[in-house]
Amino acid sequence: MTAVERAGRARTLLAMIAAVAALSYGAAAAAMMLAAARFGILPPDVRIAALVAGVVVAAAVAWRWRWVSSRQRVALWLEERIPELQYALVTAIEPRFAELGPALEAQMHAAPMDVPVWRAARRALLPATLAVALGASAVAASSTPGVVAALRDRGAGPAAAGSGAAPLEGVSVRIVAPSYAGGRSQELRDPETIAAMVGSSVTIKGRVAASGVSARLGERALAVGGSPWQASFAMPAAAAALRLVHASSGAARVIVVEPIIDAPPRAQLSLPARDTLLRAAPASVAVRAELTDDLGLAQAAIEYMISSGQEETYTARTGIAVQRDLGGARTGQLSATLTAATLRLGPGDVLSIRAVARDRNTVSGPGLGTSDTRTIRIARSDEYDSLAVEAIAPVFGDSALLSQRVILQRTEALVRELPSLAREAAVERSATLALDQERLRNRVHSIVFPGHEHADESPLAGEPPDHADPPDPVNADLKVAYEAMWEAGRELRIASPSTAVPPMRVAVEALDRARMADRRYLRGGTARVVVDLERVRLSGTEKGSSAGRAPRAAADTLLRALSSRLESVVSARGMSASARANALSELRVELLAVSPPAAAALGRAASALRSGRNATADLSAARTALAGAPVIRDEALPWSGW
Repeated sequence: MTAVERAGRARTLLAMIAAVAALSYGAAAAAMMLAAARFGILPPDVRIAALVAGVVVAAAVAWRWRWVSSRQRVALWLEERIPELQYALVTAIEPRFAELGPALEAQMHAAPMDVPVWRAARRALLPATLAVALGASAVAASSTPGVVAALRDRGAGPAAAGSGAAPLEGVSVRIVAPSYAGGRSQELRDPETIAAMVGSSVTIKGRVAASGVSARLGERALAVGGSPWQASFAMPAAAAALRLVHASSGAARVIVVEPIIDAPPRAQLSLPARDTLLRAAPASVAVRAELTDDLGLAQAAIEYMISSGQEETYTARTGIAVQRDLGGARTGQLSATLTAATLRLGPGDVLSIRAVARDRNTVSGPGLGTSDTRTIRIARSDEYDSLAVEAIAPVFGDSALLSQRVILQRTEALVRELPSLAREAAVERSATLALDQERLRNRVHSIVFPGHEHADESPLAGEPPDHADPPDPVNADLKVAYEAMWEAGRELRIASPSTAVPPMRVAVEALDRARMADRRYLRGGTARVVVDLERVRLSGTEKGSSAGRAPRAAADTLLRALSSRLESVVSARGMSASARANALSELRVELLAVSPPAAAALGRAASALRSGRNATADLSAARTALAGAPVIRDEALPWSGW
């Protein structure tokens, strides 16, 4: 091997040393950041930051070794450490001095070129190895709950050390989201709040044995076991307090369990853009919908309904224009074209369109989201030349028909219940129905035979003799109903409701025919029903005004009560920092649904108390959120006469 080849070999070894040192220092930096996060020095989710820090440190170390990429620099480095070379190596690698090669080779033959390389390897790789070992030890220690808790208790100060809560400090929480949400897992270290989606699997682990440790989630006791202890539960639908108690030391801790509700999907119609009134049925209607969901859409559809008819007669047809499985996509789009052959719209018909989306929630769902309904109405021909008719009271036929239907329904119900009724109860109910039937028949009599009166008005005495022969009936259908009512009332008086049902039905049909026979309307003036929207839009001059809203007394009373409880917790004497933090956490569970800002401030205050920090600012923020910010009025004081 020539001297030049030995120099090239030294350069290769130096490049390998530089690469190993850079990777070692970068891995050590990333490991130290992860350990610091587990110890609570840094925020828990620093994986990306640790990766970036490792890359930056590795790049910095590699930059310091950048000289190994140059043959001349490596040759000079060897010349500095081997004086006997006398610059023969630097001269030999220069192409212009190639003719001096044999003489230079003889001069460099005995030079120890590998010795400086191995010395550089010891100086560079020994600290890098120690850094890697230190980072690995820190990560291993941070994975042991006992070590984490001991270090946190030691750094929490005398307040935490004297509180007796050490056995319940340093807990770790593992959260596994529901399968429909991707089943992602999350690790929390010593949290004040466990926030997760409803239905998530939550496992909490401590650092002491299970003997003497009990856990309750709200009013439900949790099973605790193992060494160290652990307990599992499913995330409830409402906020609750997780209470941990260590019987041996008397320590207690409260952790707030805050559920995250899965929001339903959102659906929005972009076509049709607005409600529309058309003179004639369209040849086709284009529909387009935009769909979104935070976790994933399962299915979406565009539904339509066509209603036809007027007054008492209405019909409706429903259908689905398009339906699609979205397979968990977070966004989607549906489009369809409704043709005239499908819709079969006519004058007076109303077409209603909406988009419907469902998510993949298998715990409390699926969640359903619907868009605003777009309405397209086809105008009737008489709307362009119509009369504005003043309303009149319902004619007697309408009210009589309604009353007779009610009596018929009550009689049919009595017939169904006869097998289970006692004789006295059946007779009493039949007599009551007979009384109602006779009263209605007397009202019909006054319409059928105007001016004719009975000799006796008692409805239960049967059909009394008349003073004079009745005149001809005004309406033949009402006469048929009148006679059928008389027959039905007779059967009801003898407690035979089953035989009273057929004449009652005859009376209902006769009253229906009489109701539709004659209609009289008052005279009225013409009115323009169809409005030119483009002409009248934004032309109004009247300003809308909303009515004043009364304060919610119940909510104010609850906030005052919670504010009073907060003051009692803050001003309590002789309470340890851990006990005060537990009381604030229990109060925070009730505030989550009433005042989220106050609940967030109390969470920060509880965390500060457990770590021995000052919680005054957070408690002041909670007081302000409960009582409201002070109102400052810039008003001039009235002048005094003095």
